[in-house]
Amino acid sequence: MQLFLLQDVMEKSVVLGLASGTKQVSASLERLVCYYAELLASQGLLDTALEYLNLSPADNSSQEMQILRDRISQSSQGIYIYIYLTSMSSIDVQLLLVCFKGLGFKIC
Repeated sequence: MQLFLLQDVMEKSVVLGLASGTKQVSASLERLVCYYAELLASQGLLDTALEYLNLSPADNSSQEMQILRDRISQSSQGIYIYIYLTSMSSIDVQLLLVCFKGLGFKIC
């Protein structure tokens, strides 16, 4: 129930900010934005979380927000997994690649 209230506050804040021409959150909302962005990131919505974090300018934001912004931006850059083929048979490698593709990984 509280999560729905938080989402409601965030959406209304953004809409009111856009309507008034303000593209930044106030210091009083910064903590809520940080918490909401953390929830979004935990659900895999990294780009959306970064959009909310970017509503607070980097030079005026708290250290907690700056750390979270850095962590999410680094996480959204991609995950690379290197497979050492010397210890695996070609069938094992093919099965592993099929599993990764099934999980949504892009195979390069």
